[in-house]
Amino acid sequence: MEISNNRLLSAEADVFFDGRKHRESSFLNDNVVETVLRYAALRSRTGDLGTVAPIKAESRSGMLFINNDWNKLATDCDCELLIVAHTSMRPPKITLEGWVSLDKPPYPVALLFAKAGETHIFINEQLRKAVIIVKDVVLPSFRKLLASCLLRILPWRFHDDELDKRLMTAINKGDEAAFRSVIDSVCSDVDLRGAALQRILAGWEDELRKAKIVNTQKALEKIQGELAYLQEDIAQKLDEYDKVNVELQDAMFAQKRGNGDVLRFFQRHRQLSIVDTGDVVELDGRYLDYAITETIEYYNEEQFLRMFNNADSPFNSRAISDETRGICYAIFKEHLGVVRAEAVFRLTNLSSLRPRMNGRSGNTASTCIIHPHIGHYGCLGGNETPINRYMKDGQWDLAIEQTIAAAKNLNMGDIAVLSSFLVDLKNASTSIKCIIADNGVEMTPHEFYEYVEEAHKKAS
Repeated sequence: MEISNNRLLSAEADVFFDGRKHRESSFLNDNVVETVLRYAALRSRTGDLGTVAPIKAESRSGMLFINNDWNKLATDCDCELLIVAHTSMRPPKITLEGWVSLDKPPYPVALLFAKAGETHIFINEQLRKAVIIVKDVVLPSFRKLLASCLLRILPWRFHDDELDKRLMTAINKGDEAAFRSVIDSVCSDVDLRGAALQRILAGWEDELRKAKIVNTQKALEKIQGELAYLQEDIAQKLDEYDKVNVELQDAMFAQKRGNGDVLRFFQRHRQLSIVDTGDVVELDGRYLDYAITETIEYYNEEQFLRMFNNADSPFNSRAISDETRGICYAIFKEHLGVVRAEAVFRLTNLSSLRPRMNGRSGNTASTCIIHPHIGHYGCLGGNETPINRYMKDGQWDLAIEQTIAAAKNLNMGDIAVLSSFLVDLKNASTSIKCIIADNGVEMTPHEFYEYVEEAHKKAS
């Protein structure tokens, strides 16, 4: 029976089963064998078409097994159906566990191939593999027999039901109409074209998204570069803004300065101390530098734990010791102490308020570290907006209250700030009593670490 075409040999089927738009040739150059292999793969699926596993079949010829190592052939076999034409002297034999020879009842299939040449068939149902070994060459008569015997050679792929038997009968009788009828019935509810399109387009949109991500990242990097270039101009404009704003406030709130309000405010807030005062000649006014000495108590504990357990965060940098990590865990998770930090601000004419980067009072070098946000980066986080609003409204006292709140805060999501904080904590290890333990005692980081270790021992 010669079959030139059917639904399982269509271009869509070629794409679906082989991933190729056009089939160069059928397996063993036999369309009937190719059709039956695809029929078996289609019927043995466990769900929709996405679960179809095509049968990988391979044919080798002219193989000489000098050492008759048929077991190695079976072990190295990486396909489901392997047909080998050999020129060895001794008959093939696979003795590995699980392999069965089909030369005895109930299915002595190998004997049916006798007229097509010496043939040995071995299958392993557990591994779902079959090896057919033919003497010398694969004859055309072998191919015709193969199609009708695949039901027994690949039993895990067939149902051995009425439809399978109709197919095998059609092959044996050479009834092309009956053969096509079975194939058509199997394909009647199958959208091979849709399935082929899915395979062709699989991952296609992913590549578009990847390209979009790459291009967007490049655009962001370009914007970041432009922002960095503009930072210097922005800083200059902010200075100009401060000067003009001071002049405006002086004009709008012309009044005698130093009426005692500032004095009373600083007397009420013991965490504040005066660092310096002086004249601002270009503004025809006065400035006041003040320091805030506060414990860091405002932070997100969940965010701390995520950063603490992140292998790429500053907490897990090689530069940070286990002792420093242990200190942070005891403070921010176990709440066995608090860190004390200092931040310095400049108040100008009661109308401008700005942090002083790297500013220190000189009085707390042995009891405080510099505030990681304010001291190193001049960053006020979410407090900056209300501070600016209060100053614009002339409520300098509320603005200073807001700077105190900023000094009690630590943003656990800011990698740069965390890095500076950890380095400062490490450098203060034995020299700065910047930690107040839960027993009220001021300690250096190293003393606090020993205190925590002792507490853990007692607890256990």
